[in-house]
Amino acid sequence: TQIDGNCPEEAFASIIVNPLPFIQLIPPPIICLGDAISLLASNPEPDATYVWTNLQDTSFRSTNPLLSVSPTATTTYRLQATNGCGTVESQVQVVVIGDTELNILGDLTICPGAPLNLQVEAIPSLPASTLANTVWTWQGGTATGATLSLVPGITTTYTATVSLEQCGTASTSATVQVLAPADVSIAAARDTVFSRSEVALTLTTTPPTGNTIVWTPAPGSQSGDVYTFTAPENPDTTLLSQVYQVQITTAEGCTATDEIIIYVKKPRGDIPNIFSPNGDSKNDVFRIFNAEEISNIRIMVYNRWGQLVYESTDNVGWDGNYKGDPAPADVYIYRVQFTIGGETFDETGEVTLVR
Repeated sequence: TQIDGNCPEEAFASIIVNPLPFIQLIPPPIICLGDAISLLASNPEPDATYVWTNLQDTSFRSTNPLLSVSPTATTTYRLQATNGCGTVESQVQVVVIGDTELNILGDLTICPGAPLNLQVEAIPSLPASTLANTVWTWQGGTATGATLSLVPGITTTYTATVSLEQCGTASTSATVQVLAPADVSIAAARDTVFSRSEVALTLTTTPPTGNTIVWTPAPGSQSGDVYTFTAPENPDTTLLSQVYQVQITTAEGCTATDEIIIYVKKPRGDIPNIFSPNGDSKNDVFRIFNAEEISNIRIMVYNRWGQLVYESTDNVGWDGNYKGDPAPADVYIYRVQFTIGGETFDETGEVTLVR
């Protein structure tokens, strides 16, 4: 606006703003091998130029805005549209489904009770959304998903079927072998032993060979099916209990466990301080009582004048006779030597012979 004296003046100008080209591509399509498809969803603009390129093939170039393509593999196309105001671009991936091979991935040999995890793989690859609709079937069961997780009880064949959209289906099968169960059991000749005595545990395993054997605790050594160790020290008169556990691992990695309780007692031998050899079968002899696994025995009995009246290297015991005649009732001195559970004893004391 211009004011000249008292007379105002005005002038106007129109500015035309031209827009950038508008392009709209079709949603990402899935086509079958050999099919053709047009990619531009919007109408071409006459004052714009269009250039198509192919991200997988740098030599590909087309200026036809209404390009129709028939790729042999999944391909991404990029469109650039240019007018006097500038350039815009967009791209779309065309998924091509051709001859599809399916593979089932996972461990096809498992141990009893082990979880099974299978996964389907497509060659060439398929979109994750397609694989997510995989249908798994087996005798007595069905499931949907790109993966299958369960705990089979027996050897089973699993079939995976994938829908290839409008291009049909693809399927494959795999048999999962459930191995025979591993087993182990422990046997001991005696479950109660003396301190420091040798203990032998015998294993029975399924399968019988080819196993890795681990003992807990592991104080001994394995030879064939027999595990030997030295019983721990028990300084008390009460029984000491110790759990021994074994785990076997088969060549295929299957495991089984078993355990046994071994009771350990302090070596001891009871020597009486009185006996009555009167023929009533009650306390008729002087010997070592409660003496399991006794060895290296020597029993000597002296009268009050130091005369040796009885000597033996077994535990049959003194019947109260001396040189074929009954020894008099009296107090006698004994010395008893013996070995129990690897421990040697040398005991002395008095015993009364009662008539």
